[in-house]
Amino acid sequence: MRARTVWGVVWIVVGLAVSLGGMVLAVVDPGRAVLGGIGFGVGILPFVIGLFLVRHALPEAGDGGGRPWDTSGSLWDLFR
Repeated sequence: MRARTVWGVVWIVVGLAVSLGGMVLAVVDPGRAVLGGIGFGVGILPFVIGLFLVRHALPEAGDGGGRPWDTSGSLWDLFR
């Protein structure tokens, strides 16, 4: 479970870095705006994958353990 959390955080950081790099490229060099937009879009995928990895690594709410909030029926539990 801990490894899934670590990999989730790594995917989140990589996704953010690629997305921010794409946005910076689009702003700094308007001639490469399409390439920057593609970089931004590609960076969103690992970010979302990381969110789901971390989400699935969290323990279920139960008897005195797990998440202290109720996520039933929310977008956070989309792929449960």
